[in-house]
This record gives sequence, C-alpha cells and structure tokens, in this order.
Amino acid sequence: MLYNHGGVGVGDFRCKANASEAGAEEESLEHLIVFVRRGVFEKHVGKRTTLGTPNSVLFYPKGEVYQTGHPASGGDDCTVFMLDRVILLDVLEPADPGAGDRPNPFPLDSFTLESSLFLRHWRVFKRLGTGSVDPLAIQEELLDLCAEVLREGTRCSGRPRPVQRPSTRRAHRDLAQDTATLLGARFSEPLSLHQIAEDVCSSQYHLSRVFRREIGVPIHRYLNRIRLRTAVDRLASGHSDLTMLALELGFSSRGHLSDAFRAEYHVAPSALRRELAIN
Repeated sequence: MLYNHGGVGVGDFRCKANASEAGAEEESLEHLIVFVRRGVFEKHVGKRTTLGTPNSVLFYPKGEVYQTGHPASGGDDCTVFMLDRVILLDVLEPADPGAGDRPNPFPLDSFTLESSLFLRHWRVFKRLGTGSVDPLAIQEELLDLCAEVLREGTRCSGRPRPVQRPSTRRAHRDLAQDTATLLGARFSEPLSLHQIAEDVCSSQYHLSRVFRREIGVPIHRYLNRIRLRTAVDRLASGHSDLTMLALELGFSSRGHLSDAFRAEYHVAPSALRRELAIN
C-alpha cells in the first residue's frame, strides 16, 4: 500500500505467475481502478473475459467475483486505485449521473488508455513511492486522475456502434480480444500483419478494420504502445543500456526506440529514466 487516506487508496500489486488458465475465484473487496504497468492477464467474470495489458485500464466493482488467468508467463505489475463508494459516485456524477442507480457504478469493464494518461499515472505512482509528497496536493492529484479515467471510460462506453447481428458483434469482439492477447504476450517478436492475421484465423484487411473499430487504435499503434510502456517500466527500474532495451522490446535499433519514444511521450528515454529511476 503506497497511500490510504480519506477513502482513497493506492497499491503496488506485483504478480510473478507462470502461464496458466483461470485460477480460483476471488472477490473484489473495494471499488478498484487498475493500471497495468507490465505484463498481460485475463480477468474472467462469468462468460465475460477482459484483457489486461499496459494499454488498458480495468475496473473492478466491489463485490465482483472473478478469476484471473495468464496467457503468458512472467506475471504482471499493476497500480491499483481503491475508492470507497461515496467518493467513487462523487467523482463519477458529473460524467455519469445515473451511476449510483446501478449495482456496478463503473461505466464498462475496461478501455484502451491514451499515452498521456498512462504517463500521468506513472508520475503519480513514482511520487507516492518516494514517500515525500504534499498531502493536499497528492489528494487532489489522485482524485483528478481518477476523475479523468472515469470520464474517459464513460465516453468510451457511449461510443457509437454500427448496427450488427449479435453473433457478428460477438465474433468481432472475440477477434479483437484474441489479437490483443497475442500482442500482449508476443510484443517483443517481429510480428507482421500477415502473421498476426494467420494466427487468429482472419484476413489481414478484416482484422485491421475490426481491431481498429473494437479497440480504438490500429494494430501497429497498439503493439508499439505495449513496447513503449514496457520500456517505461524498464527505465523506471534503472535500465541504462538503451541499445539492448530496444532489441529486447522488438525495435530495430536504439534510434528506432528513441524516435518512437519521443513521438509518443515528447521526452527522450534517457531523460525519463533520470526522472523515474529508483534511487
């Protein structure tokens, strides 16, 4: 636990699981907003499966019974925000006035996170880890960050959808989910669209179109963001060899990594390492 005050908590969760099917049932004891810093896992609630990767934020309502599976070894690291119901509804109300009338107040199970919000979460996480923060400033920052995540989740939940048969809708959702799982597990490999489409039993064009509509970003951007967000995790841990890091994450060179990093975060990898690295 990094922070716990006034109905808001922040925890650093680290799992070292090997690849496995869904485990034993667990119950969420609080309303949780989960940022994935590293790794990939699957959250199973009944017949629904939600994928967790560094590209996503997941919501766990209090009392929800779920199971967790890992499609790849290595586990995952997550930052977990805990909100009591009063604060959660207060934060949600401007964007979703009817949230308090639902047993599950969250707008959806998960959504694809923009890089600016992901990096903002990382900066908050690192400040909490130092233990030297202005209590009032961090309280406001945490509530504002949660409000922004919930606003974006509410917006995503109302995204217009084309009229489709239920069976087609399920098939498209499953195709996008299978592709995201593959990318989360094999992001360091030199994957081509042809190879990805072949592995998920789809044509390249159909997969590209469906994935963009279901997930909200093209496949290459989704893959690149997993690589870059994994790079943030490595840099925050003090990784200093950028050439080796680039090759480990699937970039062709140090320059390729640096260019992609600057384009995504507007900062050089070495500068962010100095800002986030553990002392």
